[in-house]
Amino acid sequence: MPHSSPSQHHFSPGAPVRVRTLGATLLERQADDGTWVVLQRTGKVLAILTYLAARHRPGDWDGHRPEERSEIALWLSHAANEIANGPAMLRLARQFGAVIAEAQAQAVTARILPVINAHLSDHRWLVGDRLTIADLAASPYLALAGEADIDLARWPAIGEWTDRIAALPGFPAMPGWPAQTAS
Repeated sequence: MPHSSPSQHHFSPGAPVRVRTLGATLLERQADDGTWVVLQRTGKVLAILTYLAARHRPGDWDGHRPEERSEIALWLSHAANEIANGPAMLRLARQFGAVIAEAQAQAVTARILPVINAHLSDHRWLVGDRLTIADLAASPYLALAGEADIDLARWPAIGEWTDRIAALPGFPAMPGWPAQTAS
């Protein structure tokens, strides 16, 4: 059974609720003891993303060769773990007032951002020479890093990469991550 730790999250103004986290980020259901059980949904989202890529763009977004597929799997793991438990958690706290393990989220963020920035300093995309589901999974919370009080000026390769993604034709702009003009 995954580690469970109670904490308080404020999902509506002035209404703290006790939450039991199970290594996750999204609210799932209320348990018998009155806490909300938060299950790891990131894995389900990544499974759906993998399925859609294989179904609709086989090889293009999910890798042509076993080596590419394994690199994509590694970055999907980073998205589900370090990015979700670092920058995404910090954004959850800053944007929605959730009470998180701040020191842990800061430490995870401090460990993963240099890794991503160094990789992207030498590569236009996370894997190969094109956009893959690794980029789609990892980029949103990094593009929204400013909402987590993370200054991407310290991590220029990450900022350039999220700008490249936002400049792609058909990019679905969102608040905090507008479409860019291709340069």
